[in-house]
Amino acid sequence: RINPRAVSSIASLAAIAREEGAALDSMSVRIEHESCVLDWAMIKAYRVQELLKATDAVLKRMIINVVSRMIDEPRGIDAIQVEAALDVLKGASRAHAIRRKVKLIREGDLLFVHRISTGPHYAKPVNREGLFFIQEIKKTVYVILPQDGSYDLQLRSSMRGDRIRGRKVSDRLSKMKVPCALRPFWPVLASREGVVAVAADENAPAGFKVVWEQAHGR
Repeated sequence: RINPRAVSSIASLAAIAREEGAALDSMSVRIEHESCVLDWAMIKAYRVQELLKATDAVLKRMIINVVSRMIDEPRGIDAIQVEAALDVLKGASRAHAIRRKVKLIREGDLLFVHRISTGPHYAKPVNREGLFFIQEIKKTVYVILPQDGSYDLQLRSSMRGDRIRGRKVSDRLSKMKVPCALRPFWPVLASREGVVAVAADENAPAGFKVVWEQAHGR
């Protein structure tokens, strides 16, 4: 009775909201693509300085989209979690876990977002030399083995306490300049006695070796 045009006004407001939502989604997809430096499915890394060029509204939408995909939750995450994640991005806090499923970590000029799970994050048997596709991180590696002997090995993610030839694998990864957040997802080749090779270790001795493949078959 007060405003006969109320229904049409509400419909117009809903249409505007949909258009604004679509615009935010488009901008968030663009900034996510432009800032992404690493995408291993289970863990992603983004350049902080590139992200901070965007407005908070766009960054929040990007965080919601990235985390929602990782936890397979189409309804997204609540505002409190989004604000806490934004604090990590801006350096107000170093890390934040969301629903014990996804963790955000600020490390230098990189923002890492990764799934939370007990290690190893992946493991597959290796008894021959050749190409191996690691589904969990969407990467292919080539395993080189000594020609003599049979082998019962595992291609798995690096774990705390791993040692190779008496030295900590974490120290080797540090010398290789692998970021701390990425190390728990890094491939290693392990026997029952311990790690025998670390992926992309250029200083590895002859024998066991794990080489990154840029594309399948290459």
